[in-house]
Amino acid sequence: MAIDMVRSVLIFLIFLCPLVLHAAPKILVPKILVMGDSLSVAYGVDLPKGWPALLQVQLQQQEFTYEVVNASISGETTAGGLRRLPAALERYQPQWMLLELGANDGLRGQPLDQMQANLEKMIALAQSAGAKVVLFEMRIPPNYGQRYTESFQQR
Repeated sequence: MAIDMVRSVLIFLIFLCPLVLHAAPKILVPKILVMGDSLSVAYGVDLPKGWPALLQVQLQQQEFTYEVVNASISGETTAGGLRRLPAALERYQPQWMLLELGANDGLRGQPLDQMQANLEKMIALAQSAGAKVVLFEMRIPPNYGQRYTESFQQR
């Protein structure tokens, strides 16, 4: 009798455990999403020496449980970042987004109004997904003249 009861409990647990584990909330490590260009990819630098990798090390040393997810692409523009952002937000569900884009727009002489609109849309998308956003300031060389460079800086 006792053996039958143990067998019944074991069979019940074998079928119940997967359902309970599947239904249990997953413990998520909070994420910091980096959306940037070559400056964030660590182009020309050993990857462990790039700032996103160094940020991850610093967080670990200070015992913060954040995971830094680097979704940066060398040569990326604000338009490219805007196209890729919805999928990245859905995939990583970040609590923070570090936005380092705009330099390539400026180096290509892109219209500043469009660049600003793209950045504003990216910020709004991230915030509506529950992420706090940090926007990095970019500076460009004076290749396109004083007026464009100053306008870029003021945005």
